[in-house]
Amino acid sequence: MSERVLGRIGTRRPMWLVLILALCLTMGPLLWGCNSGRQPAPTSVSSKDPGTRGTDSPVTSPTPATTSTEEAKLTTPEGIWTLDSLGDRSLVEGSIVTLRVRGSSFWGVDGCSLYSGGSEVGSGFRADGTFVPSDFGATDMGCPEPEGVLEQAEAFQSALTAGERYRVSRDRMEILNSLGTTTLVFVRQTPLPGRPVDLRGTAWKLLMAENAEVDPGTATLDFADRLVIATTPCGRAYHMSWTSERYTLFTSLDVRGSDESCTREAKRKQGQYTDFLSTAWEYSVYEHAGSRRLAIRSATGKTLIFEPLPFSRRLKNVV
Repeated sequence: MSERVLGRIGTRRPMWLVLILALCLTMGPLLWGCNSGRQPAPTSVSSKDPGTRGTDSPVTSPTPATTSTEEAKLTTPEGIWTLDSLGDRSLVEGSIVTLRVRGSSFWGVDGCSLYSGGSEVGSGFRADGTFVPSDFGATDMGCPEPEGVLEQAEAFQSALTAGERYRVSRDRMEILNSLGTTTLVFVRQTPLPGRPVDLRGTAWKLLMAENAEVDPGTATLDFADRLVIATTPCGRAYHMSWTSERYTLFTSLDVRGSDESCTREAKRKQGQYTDFLSTAWEYSVYEHAGSRRLAIRSATGKTLIFEPLPFSRRLKNVV
């Protein structure tokens, strides 16, 4: 055998090695180790077009947003609200329209009359953002003043009963009609200082009145188990039941005493006080200058501040 032939035979590769090289050339991308022992580089999905492959940064699964309890409260209608705007109408100066929401139920004052709704199953403020005022009702007060308040109350009731959805963003709530138009805008009312506590066995006298004409020191409240005795500027005593679970705090049971000797002005202020009690819907006890204070706010936006009477039996334990 010649030297040239021996040279050609010496350069041949074994058949099994030839077959492996052929497989690597044709199926290399699918087999590990055929690209100098490295795996194929992973492809990425463009964040601009999820359906195409590219070199943009890969899309990652979004991290679920965490919502705190406080943030959750700011997106629900629960609480007390004051009307800020009524469509394109200007609110009557000196009037106040309020709304309180608890669960699906709601109630308040339209500037003239008391109203309520949401007590029927499926009605009121629903968790899915819908508003169903199907069981809406209101008292007929026929308020003559201030001028325009009756027309405003009627416009408010029409807008509220035509509402179909609500939207809450922190301290603002909107009521929207079937067209998606915002017809009512409310702002969240600032909470009273302190907190509600058990008032049984405590007694208080009026210290000051905000937006109410009641003489300080002439009106008192004495809380028993579920009974409260309210004395008025004319000396009359109103025996009422009380609870924070109803729409209002007080329900009149019995009136004792006579106001025949009272002046007309005193009777007017007595009426202011009893009207306030009939619409009172929240209270709290707080500390001021080393002494306790009882704040009671009504649905009409009025607030009365009471200080303890000397014979308050368990006041030191209520805060």
